[in-house]
Amino acid sequence: MWTSDSVQNKWGELLAVSIATPSEGVHGTLLMFPGFTSRRLNATNTRLAEALLPAGIRCVTCDLSGHGDSEGDIAEQTVAKAASEIGTLVDFVVKAWGADGSTIGILGNSFSGNAAILAAAADTRISALGLKSPVTDYVLMREHQLGAKAIAGWRRAGFIELPDGTRSNIGFLIDAERTDSYAALKAIEARVLAVFGSEDEEIPAESRARATQILLDMSKRVVVYEGADHNISDPFFVPMLHEFERFFVDSLVRSA
Repeated sequence: MWTSDSVQNKWGELLAVSIATPSEGVHGTLLMFPGFTSRRLNATNTRLAEALLPAGIRCVTCDLSGHGDSEGDIAEQTVAKAASEIGTLVDFVVKAWGADGSTIGILGNSFSGNAAILAAAADTRISALGLKSPVTDYVLMREHQLGAKAIAGWRRAGFIELPDGTRSNIGFLIDAERTDSYAALKAIEARVLAVFGSEDEEIPAESRARATQILLDMSKRVVVYEGADHNISDPFFVPMLHEFERFFVDSLVRSA
């Protein structure tokens, strides 16, 4: 089902890419990105691809730098860098296939959801944006997750070991302080579907509520699963996949 390729980001690092192509006719392309520390061929991406291929949607999934099979150091990853890498994949799609299925959608997950917001705000080639538990304020999220003392230590040392053992350099926090994801949300012209869990243990409730209100004010679609966690785990996982399937078929095929 999947073929392998690679794309070079502007820092000279090779990003691992997997491509699944419909057997008959391509009507659009969906780029799918995993969350922080996750890999491209995860359950969300692979199962959604299985549902979208029969509708004629090519699926391209990528490990961001420092993740999975891609080159780079995860300690150097930032939201702005990830957004640039998403733009690199959009360029790859346009160059590789041109008008053949060039209606482009993005699916971002948590960390890559934040990066996808920035990318979609700056790139009108993106027609549809799906967001699974997107982070919209990493400063607030890390403060909520780590506490003020750990944040201060991060600034002094220039790096931090996150709870899962992943190292993150101070550039991540500095970049997050300079990033206004809420302003980026307001600038998005693409269709948007954002999915949240009401019991998300990672995203502070106030940032989730603010993002939700902005999207609703823009007449974008928001789905909140009552009782769901950050991963939108069972019993919400399959209904979530169906939401994204309908959204991307409507956005990339029926409206093309």
